[in-house]
Amino acid sequence: MGFCRLVIMDKKARIEKVVSQLPSTLQKNTIYYVRVGNGFDIYVTNDSGFIVAYPSNYVTLYTEQNIEGAKWFRTAGGNQYLNHRLRIISDDGSNPGMVFYKSGTNVGTIQYDGNQYLFTTSNTNAFTTLVGSGFIKEGSNDGYVLLGGGGHKPVSDFALSSQLGNYVTINTPQTITSGKTFAGGSDNSYTGASVEIRGNGTTVFPTLSFHQPGVIASVISLRIGGFNFMNPDGVGYENVIARGFYKNGSSDARILLGGGGDIPISDFASNKYIDYSDTRIITPSSIESRKFQYGFTSWTNDSYFPYADYIHFGSYPDSSGGEQNLIMFKKSGWGIRQYQSSPQNSNPYTDFVDYWHTGNFNQGYVDEWINKANEGIVSTPMLQNQLSNYLTQRGGWHTGALAKTDFPLSVTDHTGDPSTTGFQSYYGTSFHFKGPNSWYNRLDFPVHAEKLFLYQGINTTDMTFRGYLPVLNGNVTNWDSTNFNPSSYVTQSSLISQLGNYATLNGVQTFSNTITFNQSPVIPNGTLGSHAVTVLQLNTKISALDSATGVGFYLGDAESPYLQHVIHGSISLVTKNYAQNLINNRVLSENNAVALGFVGATANTPYVKHANGTEIRLSTETWSSNNFITLFSDQDITGVKNHLVSPKVPFAIESDDAVPLGQTEEIVQIRINDTFAEVVYQNSANDLIFDFNSYRGVKMVTITCKGNNFENIRVENMPKSVTLKIMNASPYLNPMINFDGGSIITSIGNSTWAEFYRDQDGDIFKNNVNGTNII
Repeated sequence: MGFCRLVIMDKKARIEKVVSQLPSTLQKNTIYYVRVGNGFDIYVTNDSGFIVAYPSNYVTLYTEQNIEGAKWFRTAGGNQYLNHRLRIISDDGSNPGMVFYKSGTNVGTIQYDGNQYLFTTSNTNAFTTLVGSGFIKEGSNDGYVLLGGGGHKPVSDFALSSQLGNYVTINTPQTITSGKTFAGGSDNSYTGASVEIRGNGTTVFPTLSFHQPGVIASVISLRIGGFNFMNPDGVGYENVIARGFYKNGSSDARILLGGGGDIPISDFASNKYIDYSDTRIITPSSIESRKFQYGFTSWTNDSYFPYADYIHFGSYPDSSGGEQNLIMFKKSGWGIRQYQSSPQNSNPYTDFVDYWHTGNFNQGYVDEWINKANEGIVSTPMLQNQLSNYLTQRGGWHTGALAKTDFPLSVTDHTGDPSTTGFQSYYGTSFHFKGPNSWYNRLDFPVHAEKLFLYQGINTTDMTFRGYLPVLNGNVTNWDSTNFNPSSYVTQSSLISQLGNYATLNGVQTFSNTITFNQSPVIPNGTLGSHAVTVLQLNTKISALDSATGVGFYLGDAESPYLQHVIHGSISLVTKNYAQNLINNRVLSENNAVALGFVGATANTPYVKHANGTEIRLSTETWSSNNFITLFSDQDITGVKNHLVSPKVPFAIESDDAVPLGQTEEIVQIRINDTFAEVVYQNSANDLIFDFNSYRGVKMVTITCKGNNFENIRVENMPKSVTLKIMNASPYLNPMINFDGGSIITSIGNSTWAEFYRDQDGDIFKNNVNGTNII
């Protein structure tokens, strides 16, 4: 299907048609728009039906063409840009330009970047040479020299080569024999100074040379860290002799250091003594490495009494020289304390040892230690008051002390009791002893052994149990190997492994062998299929007849009986009520129709079920009237209907009736002069206002926008059943379309068209290549 419209062209009525291709038979006085890609080829026929205009006769908007004929673009009306007919425009940020191409040689362009013209070659924007008989700058003359940046200077500003003998050059070595005074610096920065000496930014530093020919030479060079007074080669250093040396921010109360710093004179010795420091909390970093310091401090290094004198050693700079030392001498009594910490640590000293002196012990202690060492006692010496923890030696045969101990070699210290007494779980206290010629012996005092006192003898080579003695309670029977064999009894810790072949009272177990019961066991009612059943349960079951093993109800539901088959399992049974309802609610089978029903139990979705299981949907009166066009009633058709054959319609009576072709031709012939209007909108700085009140009775209006100099379009009082078409030929402008005083606003893109139609409800439809919508 194509779009058809009637227009007035050259005082003749012509029909516009949009088609996919030219028809074999052309109509007279017709404009054909043949779709080609995103555009159209336009063909125009005359009164005889012959084509008088071809697309090849026109310059197209979007295709590349070679124009071999000369074209003159005539300027008229002044030199303003709007009066020039050849315009090259850019609106995407690129430079508008013209291309010059010499086949087989090169391509050149002239571009305008908004400020200046650019002469470039190829597409790399590499600039090219501009050759001419002369170059004239606006406002200049031959008394000026043109400069590279676009400016000019008078020729008088430049000297002739013959006049340069007495001038200082900028790029040749020269010897200046007279004095020069540089004045007029703008400020004290390096850029505002009268004289600036520069390096090359890498290896050559700003350097000022001093030379006494034949005697001495030296340089002052500015490098990283400051000024360097160096030898002639700039690699060694020279002495600096001056009346004095000043350091910024320093004073005569400070001494300059070799690295550029300074420290107070008070840091050095005064009155021939090392200065005294009062520091109550000392850290390793309180003194520099390789320094020595003494002073007044706190004995516990916490700023509180008692106080002490101290000596602080700066130590080596890192831990490779060991720890850093702080020595204190107590002031409120005798005492020396040594602190240590990692070198230059910022935390206060905390780890220390105190040194003993004669106030802590006397010479007698020392002599006693020496005597004991001579007797062979070389263990850690103890004071007299510490010996209360040991037994006193008795008898000349014993050469050592007996220690009081808790649980030495007691039963609880072993994974098993080697004496096999069965008292592994008892806690107690043990006492060991041995004479020079006797076996080892042990006395056990169990805590929970019913007043038992056990005596065990241990020989000199192993732990063999010898015996035990009851004490205090003669009614207690003691077990031994003659009346107690532990292997005949079950231990609590080994119940699972020792009773693995016996049934437990609790828990689930599987019997792998046949178990014979002399009496029938009492069991609960079975609840699972694999459970044993009681006689009472069995009496309530039916006997198995003809492979039926039982009957029952699913989940106890009386309406869900089943019969249990020995092979096929549960077989559902039908109750009387269910069968009666089935008969009442089903239709009799006829010609493979087995049932009637409703999809999802919805009343408006009936179906007939076929014997093969297929559900055949039935249409209801409501469903048919909602989804199909009736023959004898009014309906609103909302969907698009495509007719393969043109439908026949009666002559239209109402304004919104469809019109047959015959009636259309009559209407066109009658109203052709008062139903169509065309407006051309171009070269205007004001909005176009089209008021339908000025075109009473018009039904179709075409507005064509031409050129690149127009504004927006305002449409007022657009009546119902009227079509407005706007065609925008500008490739750059996108005018706004305002309807009814701006209450409805839309736009039209560049190089495209849009058609607007107001229906009987007053809605305005917009139709273009992208589709149709209400605006």
